[in-house]
Amino acid sequence: MKNMKIINKSELTPEKIEQVKKYVPKRYEDAWLENAPEKVKEWLEKDGREKRSLFIYGKCGTGKTYIVFGIKKNLLLLEDRDFTIWNSTKLASIFRDESMTKSEYDRNYTLENLLKTTDRLIIDDFCAEKYSEFLEECFYRIMNDRWESTAPMMITSNFSLKEISDRIGDRIASRIAGMCDIIELTGEDKRLV
Repeated sequence: MKNMKIINKSELTPEKIEQVKKYVPKRYEDAWLENAPEKVKEWLEKDGREKRSLFIYGKCGTGKTYIVFGIKKNLLLLEDRDFTIWNSTKLASIFRDESMTKSEYDRNYTLENLLKTTDRLIIDDFCAEKYSEFLEECFYRIMNDRWESTAPMMITSNFSLKEISDRIGDRIASRIAGMCDIIELTGEDKRLV
């Protein structure tokens, strides 16, 4: 991810706010980067950072998904183009379904397209899916491809890299560590407050 100017909601017309809200789920209509933790804003705005990708982790409810939808809205305003934020469990479900299809064209369609793109890739809630060797291989292919191509990505997870390593192995955790700056979000579960 390249450095970006953070757009404050107060800079926008009501029409522009309504326009950009159409691209995010209702729950995240009020997600704006101006409300993100300072360490996240500093990383997004920083020139010449060592790594182009970002790994954000922390307990449930610390604002990780809020941040990625804030990033999506900010990029929509800056670049005027939409992109998908992939929830890890939904992506895992798609991988499973496509692997069982009889059509050669449809088999692994989503995975192969993710591997082809050099555009931004955001995977939210990584490692929340039920583990299987098949899914480990799918996610390894994604992480390895991003690692080899140096294409940027952003990953959020409830788990630290050590916990990811314990859950699904060192190969994926090592690649995330190698390509991502790491930010931990702390605090209480905002959903329960």
